[in-house]
This record gives sequence, structure tokens and C-alpha cells, in this order.
Amino acid sequence: MKKLYFAKTFGFAAVVTGLFSCIVCTPSHISHQLTAKELAMALQSVTPWRDEPARYSKHDWIALVSAAKTLQTSSPASVEHSIKEFQGFWAVPPANSQDSKLFLLLRVAFEVPESEPDGSPGQELIGAWFSAGTQTNSDMTVNRAWPLSWRNGNPTLLSGFRGYQGARYDAAREYRFFTGHYKKRNLNDFLVR
Repeated sequence: MKKLYFAKTFGFAAVVTGLFSCIVCTPSHISHQLTAKELAMALQSVTPWRDEPARYSKHDWIALVSAAKTLQTSSPASVEHSIKEFQGFWAVPPANSQDSKLFLLLRVAFEVPESEPDGSPGQELIGAWFSAGTQTNSDMTVNRAWPLSWRNGNPTLLSGFRGYQGARYDAAREYRFFTGHYKKRNLNDFLVR
């Protein structure tokens, strides 16, 4: 009888302990191993960066934020590996179209500064996206989040896609830099207007 009582008590304590552990566990502690296939699936519904910023719809922003949340809850090593595999798969045209999804994704997933002195470390990671000067603010600082700007939890595109020239955009390298320098954006504040 004592063994049965101990088993019931111990079992109850294990269940309570397990429930308590789940309650105190937050999504920031969960680290999913993202695969290239999962990244591709998340990016499938993301619209590439278009030539006209106004053409990025409410649905497009929702899909981009959803993909960013997937990225944020995954382990950094698995994200970096998945980005490399994704870009490897799209090694031929329309690589720029697919790369533009990653370019926007990283600027949604991280709180990248919109005002930094020109020449700050990491600015060369942006790649050779044509900006036509739209990444420079009126005070001559550089918007590292370009082509995005965030106001009151809502992103906007400052520029449409104007082209790309030179060495291919290294999204994995930029992801590594962002992970070491910027915090993840709180996407719970994301508003759709």
C-alpha cells in the first residue's frame, strides 16, 4: 500500500513539476532546428521585393512577419545553415528575387538601426543592392534597415527594388552579423494597417 501511495504521490508531483516547467518556459527559450525545407516553405508565401513599394500589400507583410517569427524561434546555427542551402538552391536566376526575400526577412526579424554613422561596421554586408541614395537619411546617417522603416510597430518600404550588381548577397553572413549585434524584433507589436 505504501508503494502505491508513493507512486501516486510521486506521479502527481512529476505532473505538477512538468506543468510548472511548461508555464515558466517562454518561446524565447525554445530553439527549433530549422531546416532548409522549412525555410523554403516559410519563404514560399513571402512576396519578393518589388519595384514599387506601394505594391507590398497587407497580406505580403503578414507573410513576411510570419516567416520572421519562424526564423526567430530557430537555433542560429540551423538558420545560418538553412540560409546557405536556400541560396545554394537558387544559385541561378531568379536568385535576386529569392535573395530579396531574405534581405527583407532579416530586416523584419532584427531591430536593425535606422540611423548609424556612415562607415559603421557591417555596412558592407548589405551587398550591391541599388539604393539610389534612399538608404541615406537627411542628417547623412545611414539607415541599416533600408529599404525598411518602422513606425509604431508597422513596417514600410522606403524604396522599390531597383536592381543588384556585383558579388551575390551573402544572407548567411549578414544573419551572423545581425545575430551578434542586434536583438530580435518584438513582432508581437506588429500592426497591419
